[in-house]
Amino acid sequence: MKLPVILTTALLLMLQTSVIEAGTGLPIGAAGAKKLTIGTIIGTPLVKFQVEAAIEDIKGVASDVKGSITFDPQNIEGTKGEIVVATASMNTSLKLRDDHMFDKDWLDAANYPTITCTIEKLIDVLVKNVDATAGQATVEAKAVGTFTLHGVTKSLTMPIRLVYLKESANLKQKGITNAVSVQAKFPVLWKDYGVKGKKNLGMSVGESVDIDVTLYAAL
Repeated sequence: MKLPVILTTALLLMLQTSVIEAGTGLPIGAAGAKKLTIGTIIGTPLVKFQVEAAIEDIKGVASDVKGSITFDPQNIEGTKGEIVVATASMNTSLKLRDDHMFDKDWLDAANYPTITCTIEKLIDVLVKNVDATAGQATVEAKAVGTFTLHGVTKSLTMPIRLVYLKESANLKQKGITNAVSVQAKFPVLWKDYGVKGKKNLGMSVGESVDIDVTLYAAL
């Protein structure tokens, strides 16, 4: 017996939706969404930043980085996360310059003590370097989310690289069951976030800051 056209169409749409929701999976025998905490168990979180300046580029790091990554090895597109950096933990190795960076004309750390990046989903997912025996795989994708700086939140899409390790004897020795490393690089325009610099001097540095993130999250 032939199904009515409307019913057939509905079934096809349901099948297509289930495929989309399932997302891209890793062929390493691991499944289920896991919320992993960013920390130092398998590596030191590092957020580097660099700004062009007249004499030499200004380079620095942020040392206080917290957050989490929710990762499902069978639905990579569903990856979510939040990375929070304490503004006052940013350091360029020159106290006077750091003091200027934190004042109200720049980052205004007193009023905006954190800088936050969220990941809402991944797109353009590419799975590479799968090692089913070790339970490890690399994912390259674009992360879609938001970036909040100076009290302003903007949409952000950035290239991202993740390496996932499923539960193993080696991880158990460290007291964890799953781990993900995250790498991302992206530029941020000062003007997009209302950062104007000294009014009487204007912008004495470049119009943007390049951010380079390396994080480790574990469960």
